[in-house]
Parts: sequence; C-alpha cells; structure tokens
Amino acid sequence: MIPHNILKELIIGGVKFHYESYDHKKALEELQQLYKSQQSTIQYMSYMGIPDAIKQNHIVWRTGRLWGVFFNKKNEMWRFKIGCRYAKNFYTEDFGVRVKPILFKSDDKYDLIGQGLAIEDKM
Repeated sequence: MIPHNILKELIIGGVKFHYESYDHKKALEELQQLYKSQQSTIQYMSYMGIPDAIKQNHIVWRTGRLWGVFFNKKNEMWRFKIGCRYAKNFYTEDFGVRVKPILFKSDDKYDLIGQGLAIEDKM
C-alpha cells in the first residue's frame, strides 16, 4: 500500500495509473456457457452483473487517468475513480496492489518502482 502523503503527491503531479480490470466479453461468454441450458437465467444474470469468481478468471491490466477523488467526513481521501473509457472505483488500500502509478525512473524519489508499488514508464 502506498502511504497517503506519497499518494497525494502523485495525484497532484497528474500521473497515469495502471489498474486491474477484467475482460467483460470473455467473462460474459463464460457466464453464458455456465447457464447455457437456462436461457431465462442468462437474461436475469445480465442485470445482476457478472460474479466476482468469473471476473477473477479474466483479469487484464489497463492504463487510465484519475477522474475524481472522494473524501470522508474527516477530510481524508478514501475513494478514487480511475479509468480510460469507463471509470472504476478504487480505495486507498488498493494503491500498490490493484492500482499502480506509472512513473519515470528519474521521478521516483520514494523508490516505488523498486518496491513493486509502481510501474516504470518506458517512453
């Protein structure tokens, strides 16, 4: 997990993020194969969403930007919207695990790349 003060500095700096998502088409195909015999359940399941167990089978890493930051009553950052085309919600404890900032090696003054909490930008 990335500490709050470093996370705040990264957000102010405007870095892009590499985040965990899932391939919706492949997950939906797997769900349809599971419920192939029950056509009525497929329509119902599409409204309910795809179960997390199926999403875990089709994980992909995407690159996106920060869309918004949400604060709690103590005025601390706790929820973030990150994405490219569609935004996903992430929480403070997800940074360094499910969300990793993309940094140049020269800008990494806290050695986040060396610790595995960030990804090196190779432009």
